[in-house]
Amino acid sequence: MLRSAKQTDLDCMSIVKVLIIAKEHWITLDLKYRLQRLGYKTTVALEDFQDKISAEQPDLVLLDRQSVESEIMGAIEAAQLPALCFNAENQPFEIPVDLPYLTNPYQETFLDTAIRSTLRQHRTQLKLAQQLNDNQNQLQLLHTVDHELRTPLSTILITSDWIELIEQEELSARSLQKLDHLALARNSVRQMADFLDRTSLFCRCQAGKLVWKPIQINLSAFCNTLIAEVDQIYRSANIDFVCMSSNLVIEFDEMILRQILINLLSNAVKYSNCGSTVYLKLICHSERMIFQIQDSGIGISERDRDLIFAPLYRGSNVEAIPGTGMGLAIVQQLVSVCRGSITVESTPAIGSTFTVTLPVKA
Repeated sequence: MLRSAKQTDLDCMSIVKVLIIAKEHWITLDLKYRLQRLGYKTTVALEDFQDKISAEQPDLVLLDRQSVESEIMGAIEAAQLPALCFNAENQPFEIPVDLPYLTNPYQETFLDTAIRSTLRQHRTQLKLAQQLNDNQNQLQLLHTVDHELRTPLSTILITSDWIELIEQEELSARSLQKLDHLALARNSVRQMADFLDRTSLFCRCQAGKLVWKPIQINLSAFCNTLIAEVDQIYRSANIDFVCMSSNLVIEFDEMILRQILINLLSNAVKYSNCGSTVYLKLICHSERMIFQIQDSGIGISERDRDLIFAPLYRGSNVEAIPGTGMGLAIVQQLVSVCRGSITVESTPAIGSTFTVTLPVKA
């Protein structure tokens, strides 16, 4: 037997419990029977609404306009329940609070639709609130990690330098071996320090504490310098810079622009096939500049595409390629700070194209 979309939708939401609060007893009974015919579980509260909310734990409160009082609204808000206001007189009305409302509670189709819509909106708000709370907890964790690790990392680097000076005085085979191990340890510490710098930058962006320091930048020279830096880090880098503009001197924050491009270029090289070309294209208009970074690498799956800008998230196909999951999160935050935009087009095993659009005067 085929089931209607409406029935299936109701099943997905399970049996919804509705608490009806109204001044007149006949109104509550009328709505109670209508809701029961629609498949809802209902209960009624006339004066003992707080006890009813606590005992019944409804999914939604259906509230008569005449019952919109501070005490009732306070109890509903304390229980974090969605509320739908109605007018028993079946006429347009206004209420002094920001609530969804229903002008015709006796038309069952309208009643059912309004309840479903209110429940969906409430559940969406709860999910967004939970995501915000999760993000805040994540930021606090990153801030704590940054604070706790910086001092011991500095101590390790200072100690390594001191040991290196002692070992250099001997220059024995054993000392040279120790120096090699010290170099490896120092490199690991610097990688961790770089991760903490990225974390700190991300936290400052999220907290709105990033200081804007604009200077004059020649974009052509700037991009060529960044390409040289990436080439120093990744010996297999093959980056082709394509400049499609003549007006290339702008006023912008050098650190922010550098972090955006260096992260995208590094990712493009790191996740590309050895020897393949990465393209950095620049178009600069009077009001905006557009950077496009295109690679022929492993690409990004559709499942990962909506998550790649989340801090610490790494794609499902990166396998053993090293990374921290902070680069794209930082890029998105910095682009947002500049009131710009970033988009990505990607096909697994073919490559990715990131397009960053920034206002010339952010």
